[in-house]
Amino acid sequence: MFCDVKFSDRASMICEIKKIGRTKYFRQAVLIAIDLLIVFFCTWVSLLMRFSWSAIPAQYEIAAIRTLPVDMILTLAVFWSFRLYHSVWSYASINELIRIFKAVTVLIVLEICYKMMLSVMMPRSVYFMVYISMLVLVTMSRMSIRILKYYLGKKRSVEDRRIRTMIAGAGSAGATLLTNTFPICRTIQYRQTGLNPSGDDRACA
Repeated sequence: MFCDVKFSDRASMICEIKKIGRTKYFRQAVLIAIDLLIVFFCTWVSLLMRFSWSAIPAQYEIAAIRTLPVDMILTLAVFWSFRLYHSVWSYASINELIRIFKAVTVLIVLEICYKMMLSVMMPRSVYFMVYISMLVLVTMSRMSIRILKYYLGKKRSVEDRRIRTMIAGAGSAGATLLTNTFPICRTIQYRQTGLNPSGDDRACA
């Protein structure tokens, strides 16, 4: 039986997006963007928490604004050296968690050192809050990839539990049955229903 497979522009676009999402450089760019947002978020939230969510004193606010770009660059350099942008996080394990702990610890120590050398005054409690919040958020950003893949894989395995039916030797009658039951004859729809055309004249397997 013949089946004319014509993928729509939307399906082709979705396919291309999935291909891009699987590339190494795209994943690295996404992780870098997330880490920069985490640095920005942790810095300002820690300052607000230190001063009970009230106005931040001008000296600390100015110091945070001036050192924030340096903190971001330092974060990327440290995380890159600890290979936090090279791991396959969909298979993250305890080793990756240890690397995150080491990377964030080294990062905070370096931040304290260079700010002391430049006489940048910041409350000591802010460093501790930045450390804890970054440790939590960076871990969540990495482990969420594995958790998401686990649940998607579990959902896919449930969907694959279907009764497969084969129509053998039906010829044109079988083709008519399928096209009447499923008006749009496309490969993806056959996969969803568990009906896969087979034979010498199949066009969409």
